[in-house]
Amino acid sequence: MKKLSLNIKKIALSLLVVGLAVGFSAFEAESNKLRAGDYVFYNRTQTINNPDLTKYVFRSAPSCNPTGTVCSEVWNIGTQTPPTNGKELSSYAIAPTYVGGVTPGTYNGL
Repeated sequence: MKKLSLNIKKIALSLLVVGLAVGFSAFEAESNKLRAGDYVFYNRTQTINNPDLTKYVFRSAPSCNPTGTVCSEVWNIGTQTPPTNGKELSSYAIAPTYVGGVTPGTYNGL
């Protein structure tokens, strides 16, 4: 009887640990995902959330040098036409919303 009680406790503890691990990993994974309308724009300055939207440009491939404060940031353009290479954030009729997601570095202009 004592052995059965010990096995039940081990199983309960194992299920608790697995449940916590799955729960926390689900929240972490969600924070790294881009949502509908979210795009990475490269920052031509070193100012985070720069109000001058002409300073942001879209690139489909990473364009960062490893040193610097901010290379790219995530902006949401809603249901507007997705960006193509070279498109400035300022070209959208409806103002994009700043999301965050700062990538350190310096935009290399490619």
